[in-house]
Amino acid sequence: MSFHVWNTYHNYKYYEMLDGTSQRAKQLHALFKKDQAMKETTALIFEMVEKLKANAKELLALPLYQDFDAEFERTKAKMKKRKVHWYSLYDGPDSVEALANKSKYPALYEVYRGLSNTVHGVNIIQGKIAGLANGQIGIDQLRFPKEAHSMTQYAHNLCVATYTTYVSVRLPERAKEFQAWLASIQTIRNELSKGNPIKFD
Repeated sequence: MSFHVWNTYHNYKYYEMLDGTSQRAKQLHALFKKDQAMKETTALIFEMVEKLKANAKELLALPLYQDFDAEFERTKAKMKKRKVHWYSLYDGPDSVEALANKSKYPALYEVYRGLSNTVHGVNIIQGKIAGLANGQIGIDQLRFPKEAHSMTQYAHNLCVATYTTYVSVRLPERAKEFQAWLASIQTIRNELSKGNPIKFD
């Protein structure tokens, strides 16, 4: 629910940038005028934006959301100009790293940190420049096949952790069934951990 309320607020701010009349829309258009590539662009106006804004307001006004809405406003006031994240509500952690530590997944954050650097264009040298047979250098493609195994292992481990938490909290009566399923895919998990290619019959 914290995420849902935060997401609704986040979307509402985005909708305001596309309504053509709000302060956020005017600020966006002012930025366009300063941008050498976008300065000739007219104001962006999304035809369904008023309906989307109304839907967001109606959602936050529902009794089910009142406590979470009030908590969002309290956290927003407490954090002043800093960004409010869904996990920061109810005096939660103020960063993804702190969230990972509190959730007892500190190693998972280190995986995230490495992948995040690549996604955000920070890690632009390591693993990107390749030596070629003729003595020249080349740039590896963005999604290089050699990374497929590690990405599969990360995704698999994350899915197992997510399912384990979900079953323990939401479906404890099916815990034995879940453990049996985990056992049935143990061979795949072992092969992933060894770095061996997985072959399916």
